[in-house]
Amino acid sequence: MKVMRARIPGKVMLAGEYAVLNGGPCLALTVDRWLQVTVRSQEQAGFSVRTNLWPEVVELHTADPYAIQAEPLLQACDEAGRRLQLDRVRVDVHSDLTIAHGLGSSSAVRLATLMALQAFAEQTADLDTVSLARIAWNLQREQQLFASGYDVLVQSVGGLVHWEPDYTQWPGRFERLPLAPAHGWVHVFVGGQGAPTASFGGRVRRWLAAEGLEDDLGRRSHRLVEAFAQHFALGERSSLRELCTAVREHRQLFVAAPSYPHRLLELLSGLPGFDETWTFKTTGAGGEDAILLIGEAFGLGAAETALLTHGWRPLGARFGEQGACLEEIES
Repeated sequence: MKVMRARIPGKVMLAGEYAVLNGGPCLALTVDRWLQVTVRSQEQAGFSVRTNLWPEVVELHTADPYAIQAEPLLQACDEAGRRLQLDRVRVDVHSDLTIAHGLGSSSAVRLATLMALQAFAEQTADLDTVSLARIAWNLQREQQLFASGYDVLVQSVGGLVHWEPDYTQWPGRFERLPLAPAHGWVHVFVGGQGAPTASFGGRVRRWLAAEGLEDDLGRRSHRLVEAFAQHFALGERSSLRELCTAVREHRQLFVAAPSYPHRLLELLSGLPGFDETWTFKTTGAGGEDAILLIGEAFGLGAAETALLTHGWRPLGARFGEQGACLEEIES
């Protein structure tokens, strides 16, 4: 039997968080950090799972069913194992995606596991990754109770992706935009405690609904997506001012949200050029995931210094064009 490996990049949401759950457009892109899943046969019966995410080996057939459904890796193994009727299988996972950074580690492990197990079962690396991303999206919804699937879609195709979802015929319409303009203008910083999607995201969604803000968010989010797209297309200072304005208006809606990172806003808002020549934006589920500084690198010195002194640091990874990939490796 061939040994199959799937590799999935991390992702960053630029614009569209929460609004995308109601059908609004979003922009997201992949980063050059990876999670990989390797599947090979083993002599003993069963389904063994090993990962650098935790120390112990998990035998799927003896694992607690509740633990399986609560853990994205085990959930994906269980779904694929039953659907493909797999036995005598060993799954090895290695991730460079730090969970607290909000780079899509849970979506990556679902998609990579489904891809690697499907390729192992069929003994081919020629798979439809978008169809497998749909299965991963359904698993997300089953576990989290809500999910747009933007993460698994972007991670499956790679690059800078503009997506307009259709939840009746998922994924809907998407296109890959030129990635080059994001280099030098979008700077990812990490250092928070993480914002778990199910708990943190669910709380923010309930707040949006209770305050009657969903339509307002949809309008502001759409303007922000368009401002990003226009700025990347034009690359002019006039479009940067419009982008800063759109980011500020989007932020003004979220400042009253549960657990908004006011300390970061206070830290950055008093610095020269804020919301004029550069700006700051939360991303993903909230401010404890990765955050974005947006502007030309030479104008961000004061902001970078302020973040460094408060425990935040550059991600240290470039944006990348490559999405999910499969390969046969040496056994």
